[in-house]
Amino acid sequence: ELNSKFATLGGGGTFVMTYGTVADFSRGLEALIGSPDANLKEAMRKEHCEEGDSNTEWTTGNYGIETTPKIEWFFVVSPENGLA
Repeated sequence: ELNSKFATLGGGGTFVMTYGTVADFSRGLEALIGSPDANLKEAMRKEHCEEGDSNTEWTTGNYGIETTPKIEWFFVVSPENGLA
């Protein structure tokens, strides 16, 4: 039910969730996706401002506002100046 929400978001359809093994659990999330960047703020800035989809527009579900990850970043870290 819930994953049908994401079927129209460009992913090509719904997905099937699976569980890992006990060994997967014991190794932890870091073994699966790697260590987090120690400089969290800089990693978040790069994710929002330098990735291929940083300027891709999307519409918020709550207010219907068109925005981008880059706009959202500057709205949070510099609300007075924004992208200026």
